[in-house]
Amino acid sequence: MTHLTGLSNGASSPRLTADDTNTNTMNKTTAQATTTTAQNEYLYNFVGGGFNAEFAASREEATAAAILRWSDSDTLTVNVDSVRLATKADHALALSLFY
Repeated sequence: MTHLTGLSNGASSPRLTADDTNTNTMNKTTAQATTTTAQNEYLYNFVGGGFNAEFAASREEATAAAILRWSDSDTLTVNVDSVRLATKADHALALSLFY
C-alpha cells in the first residue's frame, strides 16, 4: 500500500513513507529467502592435474558451473568424474599443497 505524504519542493511525484519502505524491503527479503537454496562446496580436478572448487546446490550444478567457468581455457579441462562434495579431509589435503 502506498501512502502519499504530499509533494516536496514543488516535485510532481509523491514520496513514500517509512511504512512503504519497510514493506518493500520485507517483501524483497522474503522473496530472496524462498529462492535461495543451500550451497555446498564441491571440489574437482582438471585433466592432467590441478584442482578447484565450485559452490552449488547439487553435484550436477557444480559440474555444469565448473565446465562453464573453464570453457574458454585451452589448457584446463574439468575431469567431470572427479567432482565431489568437499570434506574436511579434502580441505586439509588441498591446503597442504600450499605450505
